[in-house]
Amino acid sequence: MEIPDDLIADLIPAVQAQISAKQPPCVAATFARLTQEGLTESDACELIAQALAVVANDMMLCGKPFDLKAYQKLLQALPQLPDESTGTPR
Repeated sequence: MEIPDDLIADLIPAVQAQISAKQPPCVAATFARLTQEGLTESDACELIAQALAVVANDMMLCGKPFDLKAYQKLLQALPQLPDESTGTPR
């Protein structure tokens, strides 16, 4: 299942809040790493939002609790995009 672009756009404020609060710390670290690698702040936030969307999708469709470890794994793989159907990096 493909995650709609509007869901990803809706998650960007949540990502920005996570970066500002440094909670979870892996989000701020990933943002710093991606921008140091040359991505714009906007592109870095969008990539992080895509990873968050995969985890949120699992929560909604499967009734699972938020999986921080899965989120961290997806963040570590960025800028490689997650496979939206499996939650694993492509």
